[in-house]
Amino acid sequence: MHDYFSAGASEQFAFFRIPKALIHNEEFRSLSCDAKLLYGLLLDRMSLSERNSWRDALGRVYIFYTQKAISADLGCCRVKVCRLLDELEKAELIERQRLGQGKPSRIYVICFASEVQKADFCNAETHTSRSTKSSTPEVRKTDTNHTEYNQTELSNTDPSSGARTEEEIREDLGYPVLLDYARGHSDTVDAIVSVIAEAERSSAKTLRVGGAELPRERVVAALRALDFTHVEYVLDCLEESRPNIRNIRSYLLTALYNAPATIDAYYAAKVAHDWPNLGA
Repeated sequence: MHDYFSAGASEQFAFFRIPKALIHNEEFRSLSCDAKLLYGLLLDRMSLSERNSWRDALGRVYIFYTQKAISADLGCCRVKVCRLLDELEKAELIERQRLGQGKPSRIYVICFASEVQKADFCNAETHTSRSTKSSTPEVRKTDTNHTEYNQTELSNTDPSSGARTEEEIREDLGYPVLLDYARGHSDTVDAIVSVIAEAERSSAKTLRVGGAELPRERVVAALRALDFTHVEYVLDCLEESRPNIRNIRSYLLTALYNAPATIDAYYAAKVAHDWPNLGA
């Protein structure tokens, strides 16, 4: 026996919004259905950006939505995600602003029903991997999301040693995107930031990583080279290994230190498992 909708019953669901113009307007006829669905997902994320006050210097709202997160939500491979984003950009429905190597792109969702033109974005300051400081104000507004992991004695240490502050570490790692990716585990992201800060501010000559005592300088250099893709990878590994972890902070330091050396093999194995005939 099926349950059928009665009056008002459909309102119990949450919905993504897809503008009717994408369906009915002739100019969007060539746009694929998946691209239209993705535009609806991007629109939905605008509310998150509004809550976090993610706006650029011109007051325009932008969103963070990594290819990996889109792939998970749509149930498709990253190659298709790239194609869909390109499709939306060519249709002038989104504008992507790259913030540099290892950092997620900002995505501006263009309100095509308004008089906003793509030229407005082209006239704005362009960011490159050598010019990302202008994103600092928006990133730092996410400080209200921090948990007790940040309230440690590290905040009272002497910053004159050249170690990064936790705020600087969050900025370098793309903290807002990591919070969104973690989905319910923001405390873990904050713990990662805290572990990195603790290592950088340590006065010890060596740090214990994976059961071995390594020179502090070597460990700190490796941690400073991390970007958000490495932390994303560590979060994935943590999700798979969490039940067997006894010392979370020790695990995080070891995983972060080894991330650059192990990330490629990890994802190659995942692809081989999920797409066994990909190379055939």
